[in-house]
Amino acid sequence: MDPALLKEREAFKKRAMVTPTVERKTKLETVSAAPKDECKKKMRPPSAPKLDANTYKTMTGSSQYKFGVLAKIVKHMRTRHQEGDDHPLTLEEILDETNQLDVGQSVKNWLAAEALMNNPKIDVTPDGLRFTFKPVYKIKDGKSLLRLLKSHDLKGLGGILLDDVQESLPHCEKVLKNRASEIIFIVRPIDKKKILFYNDRTANFTVDEEFQKLWRSATVDAMDDAKIDEYLEKQGIRSMQDHGPKKPVPKRRKVASKKRQFKKPRDNEHLADVLEIYEENTLTQKVLAANIYLILGLPEDLVYGYECIENNCVKFELNEANWNSALSLPVCYMLCSDSIGTLWPKPNGNVKHESYLMHIARSGYPIKILINIDSDNSEFEQLPKLTLSTDESYKLDVTKGDNYILADIRATTFFGIRHGLETLSQLIVYDDIRRELQILANVSISDKPAFKWRGVLLDTARNFYSVKAIKRTLDAMASVKLNTFHWHIIDSQSFPMEVKTRPELHKIGAYSQRKVYSHEDITEIVEYGRARGIRVMPEFDAPAHVGEGWQHKNMTACFKAKPWQNYCVEPPCGQLDPTVDDMYSVLQDIYQDMFDLFDPDVFHMGGDEVSFTCWNNTKPITDWMIGMGWELKTSDFIHLWAHFQMEAMRRVDYVAKQKQVPIILWTSKLTDPAHIEKYLNKKRYFIQIWTRHDDPQVLDILKHGFQIIVSNHDALYFDCGGPNWVGEGNNWCSPYIGWQKVYDNRMEVVAEHYISQVLGAEAAVWSEQIDEQNLDQRLWPRASALAERLWSNPSGNWRQAEARMLLHRENLIENGIAAEPLQPEWCLQNERECPISDT
Repeated sequence: MDPALLKEREAFKKRAMVTPTVERKTKLETVSAAPKDECKKKMRPPSAPKLDANTYKTMTGSSQYKFGVLAKIVKHMRTRHQEGDDHPLTLEEILDETNQLDVGQSVKNWLAAEALMNNPKIDVTPDGLRFTFKPVYKIKDGKSLLRLLKSHDLKGLGGILLDDVQESLPHCEKVLKNRASEIIFIVRPIDKKKILFYNDRTANFTVDEEFQKLWRSATVDAMDDAKIDEYLEKQGIRSMQDHGPKKPVPKRRKVASKKRQFKKPRDNEHLADVLEIYEENTLTQKVLAANIYLILGLPEDLVYGYECIENNCVKFELNEANWNSALSLPVCYMLCSDSIGTLWPKPNGNVKHESYLMHIARSGYPIKILINIDSDNSEFEQLPKLTLSTDESYKLDVTKGDNYILADIRATTFFGIRHGLETLSQLIVYDDIRRELQILANVSISDKPAFKWRGVLLDTARNFYSVKAIKRTLDAMASVKLNTFHWHIIDSQSFPMEVKTRPELHKIGAYSQRKVYSHEDITEIVEYGRARGIRVMPEFDAPAHVGEGWQHKNMTACFKAKPWQNYCVEPPCGQLDPTVDDMYSVLQDIYQDMFDLFDPDVFHMGGDEVSFTCWNNTKPITDWMIGMGWELKTSDFIHLWAHFQMEAMRRVDYVAKQKQVPIILWTSKLTDPAHIEKYLNKKRYFIQIWTRHDDPQVLDILKHGFQIIVSNHDALYFDCGGPNWVGEGNNWCSPYIGWQKVYDNRMEVVAEHYISQVLGAEAAVWSEQIDEQNLDQRLWPRASALAERLWSNPSGNWRQAEARMLLHRENLIENGIAAEPLQPEWCLQNERECPISDT
């Protein structure tokens, strides 16, 4: 045949495939045993040229017009279907919607009786009066699309053209976006069209080296099906030839002059347009490398895997020979150490587990979580409250059931259950090699905290923090089982807390009315913390560290005194005047709101950095002291301070309804050995240590029987290490404190053999040079180092925890916490290659 005619025929076929056609079929007379010439004579020649929708534009007269009307109708019906409108329409309604009501009656008759009735893209209702669009496939949503793809997959029919899916599926783009993880897209090389395949995540067929060798032992066209079938039968799997439709292979005559032709692989017919033909000199090694990820099901962007060698995760480049044994990084960290590498803090008790992981739905088993609260308390706690006597221990068991994974969590309190759930979440990892969630198998953990007080202090007076930033901090605290948010809410720089009966305090004391914590804000934060196992404890620091908000009351001394360094440690100065009786009424109103909003089981009254110089330079105070028969010596000012503390305590007890809530005070001159027993009751007061860990006063306080909370500034002041904000050089407590020093800050070193009197510790974020823009970086992951020290109190040092710490920092980032980087990411991927050896 003339090549030009062949080319023209192919062009016509291509047009006919994309545009609906209607043609009148000519009936042929039946002729039996007649010569070909006789048949031609008896067939009537057509009276007009053959018409279709592809050629109507080249026609003249009514034929072109009619097919134009038909094409517009078909296009409109397709658009309606794609928009989800399948309501059948009459011909008049169709013409109305396509703005073609002016067509002649003859065209209408033709459409109703012939064109629409016989069009392959139009369906007709049984009454023959209404019409709908007829798509390639009857699919209406994501579920039906997946059923269709799965059916094609099981029957060996291969994939489905994206063009057909777009035509058939209403709101196609949205559905494909939502189902992206369940569908595989492949571009067909012959015409660059996309084909959709079902992504079967339940298939867990292990491709070992023997099978890979068989698969690649011959070119695709000459694949030895028999050997592969024999291998599969040994594995207890039916032959691939038992699946899918059987198509007879036609016998072909050998043509000696032609190049040898290989038969298509029968079981891969549905991929005939996707798989390349492996003939000599037709496929390079580069193409094979490009297809290996498709054959093995690997993510195309995945380059490295890991293996466990001598308790180290060693990185290697993935290829077809090693991918089956490769571990993803979190899986390797989980298994390749003497502890479960994804847990932070590490458990403080017995831990048992298997050295493999189980698959979680959707590619594996669903998880059932069983919660058991073993409590002798007959009353159900609707609002559980964390106290110093709360049992936070729990027991977690993860086992395999018949068709599910069971996680059994037992505890005596809500807080223990919550910690168990936190640990459970860290036993689940995403394997990016196999693209599935996995959980460590057969886990048994008995866990409890080493110390009952595990906290973070945040100062919101020097710089304001939004409710959102505080909640984010509570989220991160909960993830590492910290249980106390110490809220230093007020200081001399600002008064950002609403006090209902004293609105002037926040109106003139806050930086702006947008930077005030309303009662609603505080309630929201307290409840948010409670749900995450965290007490939110307020501090009102007095008699020092007051100023803004107290103007016009004549109840303070040295407010904004200059030069400030003569009267206080930082500007602005300000202290309460203990001699003003009305001042205690204001204090009582502040305490009342704090107790109503926070319901604290422990209350912090501050007592930090009181300046005797300030009081000594305030004439009403010195006159009052002299009138009381006191002198103006240091011991007398200590006595004045104790007077304030006693009067303030009376107001606390009043608003607490005589519950005798424990009180915390900072180390100070009032806690010196010479004064502490005289003015403070060890059964009522806890002392928070902010001096150095080796300050002699610490052991003196312990010797007097007081319990302590450790916040030694040489390890737990996270604002240290920065420029001096009131002069040259660095700030007062520089240098910067690394997580390693936080981790190795042992309570046994601070308290020595008085360790039983240590309630726990807090990391402090004083906010002179910190606000919510850099809060996460200054707090995390250093606070995590403190969390493990207080929960587990491990015997090892930071070196044993470093690898887990790097992975934990990545988890914080993934959970929206902008934790500061500790090392280049290369160190995370090359375990123990970065620290200088200590040998």
